[in-house]
Amino acid sequence: MIKRKNINRAMATIIEPLAANLLDVIQDLENEVDNSDSPSNSNSNSNSNSNSPSNSDSPDKVSQITLTRQVSHKVKAILVSARTLNLLSNSVDLNSPVQDLLDKCKRFEKHLFETWVEDMNDALDNEDLSLAMTGKLMEINKTGILQVNYKESLVILLRQVRQLTELGFTVPSAIRSKAAEGEKFYRYGIMLKKVSNFYNAMEHVIIPEQKAMLLDSLVAFEEVVANPTTNSKSDSKDASSITWGNPAECENYVERLHKAAEKLKNENSKLRNVHETLTSKTVELLHINLLSHKSNWSKKWNEIQSAMAELSSRYPKDRMSKFINFWNHQVYKALEASYQMGLESLNESMGELKCEMVYSNKQIQFKPPLESIKVKYYTKMKAFIEFPGTKFKGFSENNSGKKIFQAMASRNTDALTQVYIKSEDLFERLNSLLSKYSSHAVLGSIDISHWVSENCHDVSDYSANFNALKLKRRDADKLPDIERVDCIRVSLRDSNSAVADQLQHLHDMLLVGLRNNTLTSFKQVDEFLAESLSTLKQTPSTIEEITNAQAKWKEIR
Repeated sequence: MIKRKNINRAMATIIEPLAANLLDVIQDLENEVDNSDSPSNSNSNSNSNSNSPSNSDSPDKVSQITLTRQVSHKVKAILVSARTLNLLSNSVDLNSPVQDLLDKCKRFEKHLFETWVEDMNDALDNEDLSLAMTGKLMEINKTGILQVNYKESLVILLRQVRQLTELGFTVPSAIRSKAAEGEKFYRYGIMLKKVSNFYNAMEHVIIPEQKAMLLDSLVAFEEVVANPTTNSKSDSKDASSITWGNPAECENYVERLHKAAEKLKNENSKLRNVHETLTSKTVELLHINLLSHKSNWSKKWNEIQSAMAELSSRYPKDRMSKFINFWNHQVYKALEASYQMGLESLNESMGELKCEMVYSNKQIQFKPPLESIKVKYYTKMKAFIEFPGTKFKGFSENNSGKKIFQAMASRNTDALTQVYIKSEDLFERLNSLLSKYSSHAVLGSIDISHWVSENCHDVSDYSANFNALKLKRRDADKLPDIERVDCIRVSLRDSNSAVADQLQHLHDMLLVGLRNNTLTSFKQVDEFLAESLSTLKQTPSTIEEITNAQAKWKEIR
């Protein structure tokens, strides 16, 4: 439709600028090709490809060929678009620049390919690639680094041959033969690279304290590297090395080396897992209070010991010594943290001690006696303080581990001083309970019957004492059954019962006294009435008797 004259004429204002823009694009593509061939660009690319199969800038040539081919495809796409839009017949000439650039790209590709072929032939003539195919497979250098003698240049050669073949170039048979020879060993080279990378990184992967435990696997691996022909069926004169020239030897060696590397890797992985298990469990141990949760602490410690014992059964003691010593110090840190927490709260968190406050021998006292309570307390305190130095020896079966933990108490002398200060304060507060509750049992120290008879004579005395007794009973009912002084639990039930008995006895004696006073008063009244009636019944006969009778009447009234 766009080729119709009317439409083409109508779109002339659009098509001509578009053609001019396409011409600019073609010019930019040509500049891109020219820049890729410039010495500065060639040198910079050459410097960035130091692993080339020769000393020339061959990798840059292949990339230049690829770039040039891409430019050709872009130019052809522009040409197709120009024909579709009928731009070739307009005032702007696109056909000539397009054809010139296509020809230029073709010549440039041919030149680059021929140069690349010359470089590869020079490399083959100089045996740069041949040496890579005939050298030893692997060796450990003077610095202990395991090196694979499969040159990177062969990998680059394989990649270049594939790229050029895909682009339609016919690679000379000599180069293709060398590439095919390199590809034959490429798989082995990759496997050996992986093995060497693993071995060279082992220093960072192996835990230093476990290195002695890996000695057998490390020696076995290095033995395969140092003596590659061991267990091989090689009849070569050089029995100490294997070269790339024998595929059967290579395959046998790579298989043995891979097995040795896998064995080393797997064993190291298992050891690291044990190490991580010990780490996590020791961290858990760190947060368990040894004093108040000793059973939980012991349970977790038994789990840690089991993990270490299982590992110790697989390795000789001399190879385990460094690892065990390391973990003795880690457990020391966890134990010391629990130990310090225990010392800080020893008077509060130590196992509960029970005693009673009883009334005996007319006084309030402890049962068992205070001295016995002190003996129990200090015995338990001593057992905790001496635990790291006497009972705990870490992972060691002899005294070597115990020595590590014996220093714990001496390193915490300040905390131990506070422990004894708090202990004395605890028993001072415990002893003060006797003074606190002794006043409630004061009635037991006196003869209540005698006291009532001496101090209660009339109704007002009895009334005042009954009122006071009522108040005392209310106070006694408020007395607690239990008192706690840090870790010591004091039962007051016996002393409270004694106080209640004393108050009841006072009540009874007040009742007895009141009854006795009442009976005495009644008897006195009765005697008075009997005497008065007897006097009144008498009939006076004399003036003296009348006078006496009148006097007695006055007394009776």
